[in-house]
Amino acid sequence: MPAPHHNPPVLQQALVFLLEEQLERKEAERSLDRVRGAKNAGRVRQATQRTLSEGYYLWAEYLFWLAEAMRAGAAFQLEARELDGVKLVQSARLQFEREHPACRKCGSPNKEFALLCWNCNARLNEAAA
Repeated sequence: MPAPHHNPPVLQQALVFLLEEQLERKEAERSLDRVRGAKNAGRVRQATQRTLSEGYYLWAEYLFWLAEAMRAGAAFQLEARELDGVKLVQSARLQFEREHPACRKCGSPNKEFALLCWNCNARLNEAAA
């Protein structure tokens, strides 16, 4: 099997999946908050099934960390594969934003066909007031 950085389409898929996984975790924590109280919110388990080799997710997590560190002003001498990966992070974020439109009221990303915002319960897909 090729190294994760040698298959950009699959790596991008892993990056988007991690963003979606994070959103699902936030939604689940919010639901538990409502049902059981805040003390149980930390008990949320990973509900989604990962379908790619674990190496893709590990590399993707590293690239997210690297991109965030660079955004915060850290300077690194990057290898070409890291630079390509940081570019993929931006591409994955843009794809995620297209597929998960932000709520006009609170800004939280939502699933494309959701009727209500998972975070604030505002109606989605309505004209701004």
